[in-house]
Amino acid sequence: MLSISLYAKVPGSVVNATTNGDYYDEEKENNDSISAANSTPNIITSERVMIGRFTSTSDNYDYYKVYISSNNSIYIQLSGIPGGCDYDLYLYDQNGSLISSSLNSADVGEWIETSINTSGYYYICVKRYSGYSNFYYRLYTEVNGVKFNQSFYIKNVNSDNWMYWLGRDHTNSVSGLVFLSFGAAVKINNDYGIRDLGGNYANMSRVKTAVEKFIQGYNDNPKHTADIRLIVAINNRPPQNYKLPDNNDEYFKHGAYFKNMINSISPSGHVKEINGGIDAELDWNTPTLTKAWVDGFSKTGNFKWLYNFGDHAGRTDDFSGETDPSFNNNWRASDVYYISYGNTASLCTPEIYSQGCAQEWVYQKKWSLLHGYGQYYEGLLSTNGFDGYYRNQESYSAFYNFLQQQGYGEALENRTWIALTWPAQP
Repeated sequence: MLSISLYAKVPGSVVNATTNGDYYDEEKENNDSISAANSTPNIITSERVMIGRFTSTSDNYDYYKVYISSNNSIYIQLSGIPGGCDYDLYLYDQNGSLISSSLNSADVGEWIETSINTSGYYYICVKRYSGYSNFYYRLYTEVNGVKFNQSFYIKNVNSDNWMYWLGRDHTNSVSGLVFLSFGAAVKINNDYGIRDLGGNYANMSRVKTAVEKFIQGYNDNPKHTADIRLIVAINNRPPQNYKLPDNNDEYFKHGAYFKNMINSISPSGHVKEINGGIDAELDWNTPTLTKAWVDGFSKTGNFKWLYNFGDHAGRTDDFSGETDPSFNNNWRASDVYYISYGNTASLCTPEIYSQGCAQEWVYQKKWSLLHGYGQYYEGLLSTNGFDGYYRNQESYSAFYNFLQQQGYGEALENRTWIALTWPAQP
């Protein structure tokens, strides 16, 4: 992974990517041996998220077949191991010889990353060392592409165990940005807080505790050797209940309270920095209220970056020659620019899940530059095939290639993926 100073808006160098795969495919039994791993969906060609499970003591192995070309690498992540179980991870060559393994104890996740010198088929094995469960494990495989980190929609903010488990077992060991998206801004009985993606309310103190449990979990996993920068975030979508009053003052105050909460969290171990984020979607709220929240965040307390990781929902045609083009919900190009780069705290890792998203954000940059403004993208966020949209490598290639086509090469250093579906355990 490339890295840049978090306090400099400057470009880096260039990388490329490949693509394929479906989303959350379930293993097909019987795949208990190398010879049984030769049927779809157990064949992986580049990038895949598989789920599988061991439901009895008679089921001990799951094998997956993957093609890797020479002078490339493979990255494999086994996570979501059910409580009370111990599963291990192995990689074999086409002759059945062991190349690498990961053998953490108990339900701690497993990782393998290794270079491949000879083209051919290789075999991933998930072994049930002890325990069994109806809960699924998750196997993420990335071959011959650009590595992505992983980010999370928070669905159980009030559970210390869940937040600790999420940090310990569901973040891969890749440096860069990790987003924790806590849902919507709310106010209950004069108390500013959030409503998470599971519908649970939490005040700012509880959000702080949840983030601290995630940090503790990340640092407690011995295979987490990569330094990450944590982005504590909300979205701009008003919830059905306890939404903020529709006035600038309330949104400004919520942004300020959220900023103070983030400033009270101390980074530690491999979590090197903690900043803020907003999933700002044009269709979800007005530009006036969204910008008020951004101002409340940016103008309060000690400096923190604020990352916009929303989609654009603007126009896929080239609007750069217009003075200040309008988009959905009364947004204008100047509004998107303000929350993405124009505000002193704002940075942007846009959500790219289709070619249209890539075009919207590239034309947004083109508009900014043609009108005398700056715009630099710190990376991108992918939904990794959710609902049939682009997977990680497709998202990267679409954004990177269209930037190049328009004459705006960017390294897109920080690459992360996030998806709504996730196991309910522990």
